[in-house]
Amino acid sequence: MKTSSTKLTRLGISDCLLAAAIYFLALANSTFAVVILTGYVLMFEPNRWLRMSAIKALAVLLLFVLVFAVVGVLPTGLGMLRNLLNIFDESPIRFFSVVDRIFSIITSALGLIQMLLFLLLGFKALKHETIVLGQIDELIAKHMPKEKDPTAQG
Repeated sequence: MKTSSTKLTRLGISDCLLAAAIYFLALANSTFAVVILTGYVLMFEPNRWLRMSAIKALAVLLLFVLVFAVVGVLPTGLGMLRNLLNIFDESPIRFFSVVDRIFSIITSALGLIQMLLFLLLGFKALKHETIVLGQIDELIAKHMPKEKDPTAQG
């Protein structure tokens, strides 16, 4: 999805470069840097595309943090159960070994998806484009105020 032309930010760099930097920092799991840059963009940059890109980077990063946390809860709970069962019998160890491998594969797949998504978003941002992410984009659009019409009264 291509948007309007590139604009300079108050930092003196293009909005494309700043958006890409935020996506690439998200790729590196630099949550603190993404939060700081998104906060900067929201406070000081009027460019709607840049603001939406920064919020999208933060939202997708937080979504993956949440997904990894949810996926990580089950193996942790199973690990506690394994330790409890090992007190009485060592036979369930094989079952838990298989489950651990399955969750390791799931976690690796999610990590790969996260990396590819942020790479694609970052490179698209360099071209002043984006990837439509369905409900994430809808949620951002719903909660982000529209730019005011300069000719409107009030």
